[in-house]
Amino acid sequence: MKKLLLLLSLGLIAASAILLPRRLTAELPVPPSKPKHWTITIPHWQPTREDSRLTKQERYFAREDDRRVISAACDEAGLPHSTEPRAVDLTVLLRKGQHRPPAEAIWPAIEDALGMCGRVGQVVRGSVKFERHKGQEVGTTIRVREVR
Repeated sequence: MKKLLLLLSLGLIAASAILLPRRLTAELPVPPSKPKHWTITIPHWQPTREDSRLTKQERYFAREDDRRVISAACDEAGLPHSTEPRAVDLTVLLRKGQHRPPAEAIWPAIEDALGMCGRVGQVVRGSVKFERHKGQEVGTTIRVREVR
């Protein structure tokens, strides 16, 4: 090895003349790509409305319940933790005769719960849909997708 380095340094032998082992070219399996969107369905649950007539203490405990429910649903749906902003769309299933709440009253509970459980760095508000289906109970569907 020392002779080879000496010959290289003196310029008596070209580096291209040295036979180096060829690079092995093998096709590596492509890892499956991570999903860029997730759907979280929570049956029999609706987020706490900001405009509801709750005392300060009742609102605090309602928000705590929202955090627990959304955190468990995110775990079940496989939503990974992130500090990046993510876009969120909501579909709220109303029961027959239930008043349609303003969308601005629902967003704070969703933003708070997703942020506190570490699933979203910043919520980019998307659409809010209110639907009624015959024979179905109340429920909420949250669609989360990568922004970048």
